[in-house]
Amino acid sequence: MKFTLVLLLVAAFVGCALSWSCTDASWAEYKATYNKNYPDPAEDLRHHDIYCEKLAAIEEHNAKYQKGEVTWEMGVNQFTDMSSEDIAGWMR
Repeated sequence: MKFTLVLLLVAAFVGCALSWSCTDASWAEYKATYNKNYPDPAEDLRHHDIYCEKLAAIEEHNAKYQKGEVTWEMGVNQFTDMSSEDIAGWMR
C-alpha cells in the first residue's frame, strides 16, 4: 500500500515536471524560440494570455491522449500565442 502511494506521488511529480507551464520564463523562451517581439506591453500581454490559454488546452488534450481517449497529441508551435483572428490575418 505504501509503495503504491509513493509510486503514485512520484508519477504525479514527474508528470508535473514534464508538463508545460505558463510562467514568465516559458513565455520568454517561447518568444525567443519563435522570434516573437511585441514592443507594446498591452499587445505582449494579449499574446501572453492567449499562450497561457492554449497551453492549458494542450495539457488537457494531452492528458486525454495519455489515457487513450484521443489518438493524437498536441504541441506548442509558432501559432500558440495567436488567436484564430490573428492566424487568419497572418495567412492572408
